[in-house]
Amino acid sequence: MLSKNAKGITPPVPGRPYSWEKRSIDEYLPAMEWLFGHGCDCMAEVIVSESAVRAYPRAADRDQTLATLARLRQLAATGRSGGGS
Repeated sequence: MLSKNAKGITPPVPGRPYSWEKRSIDEYLPAMEWLFGHGCDCMAEVIVSESAVRAYPRAADRDQTLATLARLRQLAATGRSGGGS
């Protein structure tokens, strides 16, 4: 499910804000954190999601999502859960 969603994120249409895509990424962040916290590897999905988010123009909600994805990368590196997102 995560893989299919991550691969389905479309490149931004010029001028379209990140808020257009936000829900299709952000709603999966708690699940990714849970998976990492339970020893599952979903780093590929984090990388694809991060790449898609970076394609959008800078905005507060975009930067917040990128910060969460960076924290998930750190959780994956340390192999522990962060206790919520």
